[in-house]
Amino acid sequence: MFKKTDIDENRTEPSLTPRMPRETPTAAPPAPAPERPKERAMIGASITIKGDLAGEEDLLIQGTVEGTISLRDHLVTVGKEGRLNATVHARSITVQGKVQGDLNGNEQVVVERSGIVSGNIIAPRVTLENGCQFNGSVDMKVEAADSAKAASNVADLKPVVATKEEASTASPPKPPASNGGSRDSRRQINP
Repeated sequence: MFKKTDIDENRTEPSLTPRMPRETPTAAPPAPAPERPKERAMIGASITIKGDLAGEEDLLIQGTVEGTISLRDHLVTVGKEGRLNATVHARSITVQGKVQGDLNGNEQVVVERSGIVSGNIIAPRVTLENGCQFNGSVDMKVEAADSAKAASNVADLKPVVATKEEASTASPPKPPASNGGSRDSRRQINP
């Protein structure tokens, strides 16, 4: 069908590199600045602290702490080497090491498989992983905002006080009627 003589000898062979349309160079929008990683302090395995700790950053504890730790808006992690004899107040608490003391988490408390806790846990969400050791009580309280709202609602309630005369003439509450085969006048029960 095609013969070599049919090909125009003046025509050049096509290039193996594709031609790209020429564009005028435009400035690319600047890349957003990378987010700065959250600050996280660390207490190393050879460090022992006795006293109160407070701060405004997350904390990883691999050493020993005795006292109180208060990082209410941050994360506290007790690493596998960490040892606490302390009360901890934080947004979120994760235990991989050993804690003797109460854990108060505003959001959650997690005791991982390697964690050992002897104390009370107070948080709206509590996770005790399979294999962890825990001795204490768990109080899964509602968030602080809900607690404050509930407390204000209780404060708005007024006690009802009866006079001695009203109390002496009041009849005791009636026990619920039994449905031992008889029909209740308020609703019909079908056997």
